[in-house]
Amino acid sequence: MQNLIENLPDNINITVTKQDLIDFADYIISRVILDSNESIEKSSTENLQIPKKKVLNIEETSEFIGLTTRTIYKKTSEGLIPHYKQSGKLYFKVDELEEWMTKEKGFSKEEIRKQAANYIMNQEFKKKY
Repeated sequence: MQNLIENLPDNINITVTKQDLIDFADYIISRVILDSNESIEKSSTENLQIPKKKVLNIEETSEFIGLTTRTIYKKTSEGLIPHYKQSGKLYFKVDELEEWMTKEKGFSKEEIRKQAANYIMNQEFKKKY
């Protein structure tokens, strides 16, 4: 790449449109956001301890989902968290915990904005026809 640039003449005349600059700025911004998200994701996943076991006891579950054992006991007694009881002890399947933790999705501002725009467009269309 550097050899290509070195071989270019010192003066180059090109026409750059406003849209070219906008597209270039969007590209640079998206790369910066993508790179920062990748580094954040990498650093946060490096600290996560994903259990190798498929079934966890209550202490392991507490560490895995970030709730106190007291809160977990309360949630199991209320039937709010998937669990198993064997010989008076509680056990939890990792895959069921992951499903439980991710079943209620929150929406980003961008997702909400898109849904609102679609809703408004549909309402306007219904009014016209």
